[in-house]
Amino acid sequence: MHNKKIIAALTASAYLLAVVPAFAQTPAAGANFCTNLPNISTKITDNMNARGQKITDHQTEVNTKKTDRWTSQDSKLSSKRTSADTNRETKYISLEAKATTDEQKAAVATFESTIDAAVATRRAAVDAAVKAYRDGVDAALTAHAGAMSAAQTAFQSSVNTAIAQAQSDCAADPSNGLSIRTTLQTSIKSAEATFKTARQDNKLEGTRQALAATRKTAIESAMSTFKTTLDQAKTTLKAAFPPATQ
Repeated sequence: MHNKKIIAALTASAYLLAVVPAFAQTPAAGANFCTNLPNISTKITDNMNARGQKITDHQTEVNTKKTDRWTSQDSKLSSKRTSADTNRETKYISLEAKATTDEQKAAVATFESTIDAAVATRRAAVDAAVKAYRDGVDAALTAHAGAMSAAQTAFQSSVNTAIAQAQSDCAADPSNGLSIRTTLQTSIKSAEATFKTARQDNKLEGTRQALAATRKTAIESAMSTFKTTLDQAKTTLKAAFPPATQ
């Protein structure tokens, strides 16, 4: 996956607070707050639902792009391997044509079997490294999605509780609207701060980077092992062919 955060940042606290009218600090304004509370509550709830949907949509988009990217990578790798197999077979045919003695023919056969086995080993190691990376990313995405969903649910519950309290307080004393509005704003800010903390605690990029580093190390090791085997096989093969026949 590209070196970027998988889950984008969400809307800041003003996203919800903006729907709470900033009435003038007067008794009349307080009374107006309670009168307008049903409309205010509806707007806050709509914004919460919209944000929850954005989280869900973003997670779906992330998974779709991830699947498409990995499918493309697999296709390219398969094509590259097919081409490599063809080129290797062509070189084998050329070597076999140069082998005229039984010793040379045996050396070529040994070389071919050694390289084929080394290629298979390298590919298995690369596939295992890629699978480990992808399994790790999938697990991290699943855990992150669960954590974000729980955080959003907790946020909505806190805000709904604050709204219900404001409604109850307005019913008890509508002339105290200014204080009720302030309490509601404070509760929403607190809920938003808690949500932001949960979001920051569940960032994925650090996990992805660690998984990518492990994958890189495993692939480099597989490539290094293959090169060592190839160099040794070439040296052994070369010894079976006198300079005059090379």
